[in-house]
Amino acid sequence: MKCALGLFVILHDVCVCVCVFIQNIELKVEVESLKKELVDKQELLKKAMYVIPYRDCRLLMQLLVTYSS
Repeated sequence: MKCALGLFVILHDVCVCVCVFIQNIELKVEVESLKKELVDKQELLKKAMYVIPYRDCRLLMQLLVTYSS
C-alpha cells in the first residue's frame, strides 16, 4: 500500500509539473502575441502622426478657399 501511495504522489507531482510547463508555454505565446499587437498599434500611431497634420492642413486650405471667396 505504501508503494502505491508513493507512486501516486510521484505521478501527481509529474502532472503538476506538466501543467505548469504547458501554462508557461501558453503564457509565452500570449506575451508574444501582445508584443506583436503593441508593435502593430505603434506603427498605426506613427502613420496617424503623419496623416493627421496633412489632413488638418488640407482642411484649413479648404476653409480658407471657401471663406475667402
